[in-house]
Amino acid sequence: MVYPNGKDPLNVYCDMDTDGGGWLVIQRRRDGKENFYRSYHDYEVGFGNVTDELYIGNKNIHDITSRCTYKLKVILTDFQNNTKTVDYKSFSVGDSQSKYTLHVSGYSGDAGDSLAFDHDGHAFSAPDADNDGAKSVNCAQKHHGGYWYSNCFKSNINGAWGKAGETGIIWGSYKSWQLYVLKETTMMVKPVNCS
Repeated sequence: MVYPNGKDPLNVYCDMDTDGGGWLVIQRRRDGKENFYRSYHDYEVGFGNVTDELYIGNKNIHDITSRCTYKLKVILTDFQNNTKTVDYKSFSVGDSQSKYTLHVSGYSGDAGDSLAFDHDGHAFSAPDADNDGAKSVNCAQKHHGGYWYSNCFKSNINGAWGKAGETGIIWGSYKSWQLYVLKETTMMVKPVNCS
């Protein structure tokens, strides 16, 4: 249980095993049980099951990451059960007025940088809220998810589970910038400086 805004409790999942523990899971895909083709409001408030597939909500992510400096870890697993990990030294999401703009930097890992490279500084889009950088298309509709789309993506880990091609769960640099579909993803954050 955490209190993202200082008063309202939020039931969360904490990973106490990975890389020293203390990680708060903000997004998880496993088996397609949860529909991620959702409204902007759903992505704002969060959805899913805390012990299974989930997105804890942009409002909660903003409230959590605005109090301290947070780092981000992304764990990516393909359908052959190969796993790669990406780390960012700094991660935060802006407030509702900024349309939950992504701020991420300081990449390291073995899957390539498919988040800061193209998505940093972009607002969050959903099928019913076209806030992306593309002029002629709604990226969230085209790629079947809600995300910080630019024009349109280098990663799309809220895409359709188990679908091949550009609507699927993609981390572009995972395998030579192919539209290589992933099975499982986890995004989790951990404070590094709370002065």
